[in-house]
Amino acid sequence: MDVTAVFILCSLGFAMIAEDCSRPVAGANMNLKDDYISQQTFADGSLVYFTCNPGYTSAGGPAFIRCTAGTWSTVQLRCERKSCGSLGEVSHGNVDYAGNEFGDTATVTCDEGYMLVGRSSFRCEVNGWSGRLPTCDAVMCTTPAQVENGRFDPNKESYVFGEVVRYSCIKGLVLSGSKDLICSHDGQFSSSPPKCVKVECKDPVIENALFVSGSRPPHGYMATVTYACKAGYRMIGPSTVTCSVTNQWSPSLPVCTDKRTVALFQKCIKVISNIKMGLSLVIQLWPLVDQVTIPILLKGFFVIGLLYWNLIMSVSALFLLSSLCLPIAAQGQQCSKPADRQNMHLQDEYILKDTFEDGSTVAFVCDVGYTPAGGSGSIKCTAGIWSPVQLTCKRNNCGSLGEVTNGQVSYPQGVEFGDKAFITCNRGHKLVGKSEITCGIQGWLDRLPTCEGVECKDPVIPNAEYIDGSRPPHRHKATVIYNCKRGYKMIGQDTLTCNISSQWHPRIPECISKSSITIITID
Repeated sequence: MDVTAVFILCSLGFAMIAEDCSRPVAGANMNLKDDYISQQTFADGSLVYFTCNPGYTSAGGPAFIRCTAGTWSTVQLRCERKSCGSLGEVSHGNVDYAGNEFGDTATVTCDEGYMLVGRSSFRCEVNGWSGRLPTCDAVMCTTPAQVENGRFDPNKESYVFGEVVRYSCIKGLVLSGSKDLICSHDGQFSSSPPKCVKVECKDPVIENALFVSGSRPPHGYMATVTYACKAGYRMIGPSTVTCSVTNQWSPSLPVCTDKRTVALFQKCIKVISNIKMGLSLVIQLWPLVDQVTIPILLKGFFVIGLLYWNLIMSVSALFLLSSLCLPIAAQGQQCSKPADRQNMHLQDEYILKDTFEDGSTVAFVCDVGYTPAGGSGSIKCTAGIWSPVQLTCKRNNCGSLGEVTNGQVSYPQGVEFGDKAFITCNRGHKLVGKSEITCGIQGWLDRLPTCEGVECKDPVIPNAEYIDGSRPPHRHKATVIYNCKRGYKMIGQDTLTCNISSQWHPRIPECISKSSITIITID
């Protein structure tokens, strides 16, 4: 009986072990190896292997599983995204990473004043980052146009971003336009070159006015004249005007108006003030109507009274405005183009206009290299006269360039826009970099140079012997003396000095065999 039971159990166990497994399900980010692609069933005891998907790599665990009695063992393999690491460094640029693993992206941008040469976006792929790392090349501007009867400085073949050229005219002519042009981020100068023009304003004609002092014809650039009105007249506008680069007087010429007209104008101002006061009173009292505890009828009379009073005021005001103010308003006149002020100019949208209607507004902006120091740049034309310009512009300040080890930085001109700093090294040191740096729009236009110690290599002179002088390291102005060995003659100087370029001076001599020297005798 016992034997029979064992036989039956063994038979059942054998049947369980012999069961096949169906195709296994892969874990995350992996697949069965290509060897098993077409296979759908696997015999009991079979091993199958997984491999990580492209862009993924093993993070541990065996890569295989086993079929046992129709069941696969647990998948232990773990696959994680591959890392592409760093894309590298870009001189004068930055690399921003959304990540550095498979599928992530990186973006390259250049510093201001540099432009990208190559692609800007990269993706972490199976074999690493896609594409080559770009470069950031300095933005360069070509030489700006020459101007007739003028010049600009510095004059060279190319200019780096932020570098400034300054125009000037020959004697007797004046610059019309911006005197400073700056190399912009797009490789173009900030504006068109100015022009050199001859400025001459016509002699002012002001009715009922008398000349007091100032220039006499011809009136050149920045010439000023002062006028006063005759008795019985009052001046509207400035008494002193200046000849601007547009050949117009600035501000616009004043007007001498009969004092009675001025009185009417003052009445107009008073009428307008009364209208404002009346409207203000109605606005203030209106909310109080609902708060007054009086019969509704009285409330109605109160409201009607306010409206009636305001109507009378408005009709009176309109009558006075039509009879008194409108004739004065009709005297309004256009304004001529306002002249550029110190360190500022009209916005580009107004440059081509010569006259402006009464009531027009224009705006001044600071020149390149200057920043607003206060006040509004807008002015308004009223009866032919521009309101005063409140804007003030100051030169950009670059501050200190920094300190140079074993050297000095001097600022003879200052540290503001257009000024230059000069760098010199201490004795025994040489300059590596530029000796002059200019203050530009956004700071100094070059990096601070370094002062490196001068050192000459020990001379190597075949067939020569050291006699006297310096021993290594040979510093600036160190000297050494050599002689040739017996049987050799020196071609050159026996005493050498280490110069500022880390070279021996004069050049290192040679020792040549006396037997190789041929003496030619001339009869």
